[in-house]
Amino acid sequence: MSAKQTPKQTLASARHSPRMLAAFYKALGDEQRLAILRQLAQQGEQCICDIAHSLGRDQSVAYRHIRMLEAAGLVLTRKDGPYLLCRIAPGAKKHLEEPPCLKASRRR
Repeated sequence: MSAKQTPKQTLASARHSPRMLAAFYKALGDEQRLAILRQLAQQGEQCICDIAHSLGRDQSVAYRHIRMLEAAGLVLTRKDGPYLLCRIAPGAKKHLEEPPCLKASRRR
């Protein structure tokens, strides 16, 4: 996601850009990232420390996964004091239910 794009714009551009589509699927191509998305979808906004604990991994590992999900427009983060809070990006659930490549192929 570029600095000027919102998560919704990033997901929308995934329908048109092979690069963004690849980033979207690469972000989904890991069991731990899928577990993070499921956890955020079910439990709402969470601290990176809670995500790391639920994965049984170090915070640095969870942080790398979150950054990849954020770059794909699937997750948003914000700082709250010393905590990094993560949540599902607006519109991401819709794109997870119906992947962008299916939408693009239906337009043809």
